[in-house]
Amino acid sequence: MPFLFLSKLFNNNTSYVKEGMDSVETDNYANKILGFYYYIPDKLLQHKEKAAHILVCIPGLGGNGRQFARKEFKEFCEKHCFILLAPCFNFDKEYLQEGKSYQYPAVWSGNALLSMITNFHQQGYKTDKLFLFGFSAGAQFSLRFSLWQPSLCLACAAHGSGGKIVPYKSNAVKYFISVGQKDEPRIDNASIFVQQGLNLNMHIEFKTYDCGHRLIKDQVDDSISFFENIIQQISS
Repeated sequence: MPFLFLSKLFNNNTSYVKEGMDSVETDNYANKILGFYYYIPDKLLQHKEKAAHILVCIPGLGGNGRQFARKEFKEFCEKHCFILLAPCFNFDKEYLQEGKSYQYPAVWSGNALLSMITNFHQQGYKTDKLFLFGFSAGAQFSLRFSLWQPSLCLACAAHGSGGKIVPYKSNAVKYFISVGQKDEPRIDNASIFVQQGLNLNMHIEFKTYDCGHRLIKDQVDDSISFFENIIQQISS
């Protein structure tokens, strides 16, 4: 199915179709109109009264969320009745060194994600907690968002984070952290998060892969298996 660009700038009365694009406005100079890709499973299209978890997928630096319109994620969402939501953050280089770029959700991008979720509420959908999936800069966003808003999150799969992120307080989020064995600058970042998280008795699973700084299919498949184990636990 072709992608549809559904922006509130052009049509305030558009109803969400199964798959498409929408946008929210932000105060960030590089993301004034912030697009996001979404996918809605058939069961939810037919039964909006069902509260659905959201699989939030954040790509690498400046990546387009539409890259997550792939078979593995769609099948997962259809099977478990999840909404798939993938922001298209533009890299705001001007504020990176100040810790105000989109990789720092407590500054502005986290609220932008919450606005995207509000769009679904305005369409009549009910949503439950978040499952986060991120690579590189997207992993930074995912980890920091889960530490900033742990009550909104059930799980976080973060791969190849480019930032040294240290958990400061224990939470109930379940983490799957991975990094490529040849991704030397980021191995320390993963180890720091994992070690400190384990010191805080957080639920953390850690795995390395035979790759450099890229997202491989095994990481995607293992993340989905990780999420499915959590779904089974909360359903039993």
